[in-house]
Amino acid sequence: PAAAFVDKDDFWSMRYGAINGVPYRARLARDVSQAQHAAVEKAMADIRAAPARFVHKSIWEAQHLWTLDSFLLRHLRNGWYGDHMSRGAIAALTIVSVGYFAILVIAGLTGIAAEPPTPLRGLVILLLVHSALLFGLTYSLSRYLLPLHPLLAMTASGFLVDARHRLRSLWGCRGSVRRVVLLAFVLTAIVWQWQRDVPLMKDMIDSGGVNHRFRMERPVRVPAPRQSWPRQ
Repeated sequence: PAAAFVDKDDFWSMRYGAINGVPYRARLARDVSQAQHAAVEKAMADIRAAPARFVHKSIWEAQHLWTLDSFLLRHLRNGWYGDHMSRGAIAALTIVSVGYFAILVIAGLTGIAAEPPTPLRGLVILLLVHSALLFGLTYSLSRYLLPLHPLLAMTASGFLVDARHRLRSLWGCRGSVRRVVLLAFVLTAIVWQWQRDVPLMKDMIDSGGVNHRFRMERPVRVPAPRQSWPRQ
């Protein structure tokens, strides 16, 4: 429950995996299958105790699948590519990365709406819905959307090659109103998520993201109890 609304790309604590005070890694060292069983049982108990929180958490997590942040930007702001990266290079890569992803998503989703019914269109829709549900019910990191980029690129290219013709066919196709309304709803939800990333993007451009670096909670060291040995 403590990790339900924590962005795992920004902060992590080993407390999140502790079950009844025992760290998950310690359970793995003892018995892998028993550790997994205990984790599933604890998760199901938490869901039964607060189902509304689970639904809220799932929607909150699914939004992070579409963040403008990415593993590239995360590695840059955390200095994981080395200290030789200049702020100018980080700012330029931020603009290119964000711009590419925004165009890919907008053009790709518009291309899906304008695409006539084909196996490719059905496959892309199925995988997008599957990913949103799967990672929303567990937890979403932006890299999980990476395998879908090629599929979005295909639908985006089909739209961008002849955007005027595709838009005209979208308005004239069967069920066009339903498609347009659904497309507008999805794009509005994604752009709403993007506006939450503005402070991060601004920090990336201004300072290289020093105010948004990943933090791992330092484990609390508990001193070992002193042992009293019997006198010889």
